[in-house]
Amino acid sequence: MLVEVDRRAAAAGVSRAEAIRLLLGRALATGRDDGVDRTQIARRLAMPPAQRIATMAEETRRLLALARRAT
Repeated sequence: MLVEVDRRAAAAGVSRAEAIRLLLGRALATGRDDGVDRTQIARRLAMPPAQRIATMAEETRRLLALARRAT
């Protein structure tokens, strides 16, 4: 499994730890009844708007890169 995680992480330009965090976050978010991660929302709302947008854009870029490698 680590070989695959490392491959996806390298393709996305992120560390193994970041890839695992992103993949687990996505998997755990889908396991909730309502699919809402209220802790993540609270953290995002505490950020200034420009930082929030930049953070979300970067995470989206990383997730898309990981998803492309999975197919």
